[in-house]
Amino acid sequence: MEVYSKHSVKPWCNALFLGLILAFIASLTSAETHYHEFDVQATPVKRLCKTRNIITVNGEFPGPTLEVRNGDTLVIKVLNSARYNSPYTGKSS
Repeated sequence: MEVYSKHSVKPWCNALFLGLILAFIASLTSAETHYHEFDVQATPVKRLCKTRNIITVNGEFPGPTLEVRNGDTLVIKVLNSARYNSPYTGKSS
């Protein structure tokens, strides 16, 4: 039988610590690249017997939800078909 002193580390603790470190590194290296295309446009909507144009993204209001994780890369292509700049597109320089 092996006797452990007050300050010695049990062998299973080393394996557990190493496993946690490897799991953390694996979660960092699983980053993905996401590609999205958005068409910002004015869409006529009828509410309370009145038709008004609202700004939609890909025909949706509110626009689509993006689900990403830390470390992911986003590549976004936006086509502004609306008459005015919108918060989604900003001004081009």
